[in-house]
Amino acid sequence: GNYNPLNVKMVLEMVNLGHEKTKQFKDFSLGMKQRLGIAAAIMHNPELLILDEPINGLDPFGIKEIRDLLKKLSCEYGVTILISSHILSEIENIADVIGFMDNGVLIDEISREELHNRLNKFVEFEVSDIDLAVELLNKTGMKENVDYCFRRNLSEYIDDLDSNKNSDGMLIGGTIHLLSNLDLRDEFNSLFVSSGIKVRKVNLCEENLEEFFTRIISNT
Repeated sequence: GNYNPLNVKMVLEMVNLGHEKTKQFKDFSLGMKQRLGIAAAIMHNPELLILDEPINGLDPFGIKEIRDLLKKLSCEYGVTILISSHILSEIENIADVIGFMDNGVLIDEISREELHNRLNKFVEFEVSDIDLAVELLNKTGMKENVDYCFRRNLSEYIDDLDSNKNSDGMLIGGTIHLLSNLDLRDEFNSLFVSSGIKVRKVNLCEENLEEFFTRIISNT
C-alpha cells in the first residue's frame, strides 16, 4: 500500500514503540519485535487480526506488554482478535470466547462466563495419611468423588515425621481433591481429624483452563 507517515506514527504509538522509531530492528528485544509485527498488521485498520503464538518466547514483562496491547486494540479500537496459542493461562486471561481444537478439529467453543460455570470445583485437602483418607472415603461411599490423589514428601510441612511413616519408614502424606458439594468440606475435615489424620490445609479450588482442556480432550 501507499506509505503514510501519519499512519506509521500512529500505529507505533499504539504499540508503545513511538519513542523507539530511530532504533534499528537488530537492537529490538523479542517483545519489541512482536509489537512491531502487530503494528504492521494493524497499519490499514483491519477488522480482524489473526495472531499465531504472539507471546511465545517472551519474558513475563514482554507477555504483559502484549496482553495489554491486545486488550487495548480490542476495547479501544474495536479490533476482533483471533489468537492461536498453547499458553492456555494467557488465553484464559484475555479471551472473551475460547475455542478448543484437537488434531485440527474444533471440538468446543465457549464464552469466558460459560467456562467458569463448567470448570470443576473441588476441595483440596493436604493430609498426613492419604491412603487412610481414601479408605475412609470408600467406607462412607464417597470414594467416587475422589478426583485426584498425589503423594508427596511432607517433611517441610509436618514436624512430627515419625507419626506419618508407614511400616517401611516411607512418608505417606499427600494431597487429595474431592469433587463434591463444597459445603461438605467441614464434614470431610471432621472425618479425617477424628480418624487420626492430620489435615495441614483445606482449600476451595477450581480447575484451570489447561486442566479443563485436558479433560474435554480425554472425553472426545
